[in-house]
Amino acid sequence: MSIIQVQSSKAGGSSTLADRTPFYGTRVPPEVKVMVKELKKLDKKTFRSLLTVAVSALEGADVDAKSFTDLQTNGITEDLISIIYSGLLSTLRLALRLPQTSLKPELFKEDLKELNIPEEFIVDLASAVFGGKRAKLDVSALDSRTRLPTLQNFRWRVDVAISTSALNRVLEPTILMEMTLSDGRIQTFEKYKDKIGGQEFSSGQEKSAGVQVPRAAVQRGPRAAGDGGSGEEERSQDPGLTRKQDQPLEQGSSQHPFFCHLMER
Repeated sequence: MSIIQVQSSKAGGSSTLADRTPFYGTRVPPEVKVMVKELKKLDKKTFRSLLTVAVSALEGADVDAKSFTDLQTNGITEDLISIIYSGLLSTLRLALRLPQTSLKPELFKEDLKELNIPEEFIVDLASAVFGGKRAKLDVSALDSRTRLPTLQNFRWRVDVAISTSALNRVLEPTILMEMTLSDGRIQTFEKYKDKIGGQEFSSGQEKSAGVQVPRAAVQRGPRAAGDGGSGEEERSQDPGLTRKQDQPLEQGSSQHPFFCHLMER
């Protein structure tokens, strides 16, 4: 991530440069740039009304068109309201994505000053981000985040095919599985016994290969004549590695009682 210099002012007129990234990132979002240019056309009362609507939207409330049409007075057009509202939503989302431990109120205000936002609006924005509704805003952002569905329920049964159109006697067991996801979808699939045995065998091979890696790492070649060694290879003396290495792997073997029951059938 690129680091840009943020200039902060201290009491007495002196200013210092701190190497840190502002809350909005290395580049100012375009909707925030446009909002800053149009803020001078807005009075404080209308700005607070739009800020209240933006906070309500982030909390998960339904925002209707009447909330915006009531603000179209004293030369304030619908386009101006849309620009300011879009910029406020983007600014609040960028600030709320950072925990309060990393984004302090004074740093947030300094970043807003760098964006040339008027001082009277900075106080209201800081109150919205660090005020009493912060906990509710964090919960709403967590619930509305993009994520994959999770597993809610899992069912299975064993079916045995007695015969087919080609064979009179099959007696091959299969496992029918059904997964219910959090989004309501139900996925059904089946597995054959020999496929499960092959997966167990492959998993055993991978585990065995993982054990051999540290064992091979400590092996050395014959020592030189001046090293005082006997010329024999040094091997790891770890008894745990030796026992795992000497255990044979059988096709389809498994210690799980569910798979043992299938193998017996």
